[in-house]
Amino acid sequence: SLATASYTSKSFSLSGQGTYNFYAMTFNGDGTKAYFTGFGPDAILQYSLSTAWDISTASYDNVSLDVSGQTTEGQSGLVFSPDGSKIYMASYTPDAVYQYNLSTPFDMSSGSYSNNSLTVNEDTNVQDVYLKPDGTKLFVLGDTNNSVFQYTMSTPFDLSTASYDSVSFSTATQQTNCTGLFFSPDGTTMLICGYAPIQADKYTLSTPWDITTATHDTSFDLTSEFGANSPNAIFAGNDLSNLFVSGS
Repeated sequence: SLATASYTSKSFSLSGQGTYNFYAMTFNGDGTKAYFTGFGPDAILQYSLSTAWDISTASYDNVSLDVSGQTTEGQSGLVFSPDGSKIYMASYTPDAVYQYNLSTPFDMSSGSYSNNSLTVNEDTNVQDVYLKPDGTKLFVLGDTNNSVFQYTMSTPFDLSTASYDSVSFSTATQQTNCTGLFFSPDGTTMLICGYAPIQADKYTLSTPWDITTATHDTSFDLTSEFGANSPNAIFAGNDLSNLFVSGS
């Protein structure tokens, strides 16, 4: 519940890898690895957390996955398949989602481009992507229309089989510059962050994974942590008891 959220005073600076704008963030299943990408590195960077889910203990693994063949300075979202064998990356230059296969789960050094991608025609300035755990549904967050768009993969986890469901949900009542998207594993909660205003918003889905049934629940002000800067990605881990927000 965002109504009970409070800042832990724990953070981690990514400046050691360059003065980039890091737009995307995700974690592995047990909170011992974190992954970032964004405007500049043209790669997905891998970090280890010596204490699971404690971002202040993160350190760079000197491991990355080159994505420059698909997009440069446009990476905006990341999500894993539950088993860590695939990672999906959203891009706003061009507006698309790309699929990468990892021969060793959650290890960026074993990653390669699958040649599977989804062109997002429903919005421009794509900001994030999320995957239903069974691999049948994909959700894409767009900033221009401030909406979440839903796609079906007829072959689970195979992005080449994705098609738009003509289903969307507008965030404009709460957020007019949305940047980050996350769902609870059971599909009953959706979290979105953004910078107009600088906050995170929680939505409850009365029918799991059906975004047309989403209603706004609570908001959490992020201005004390981010000031005038933009929160760009959101993730809840450790049985949803830890909330992580990254920014440029």
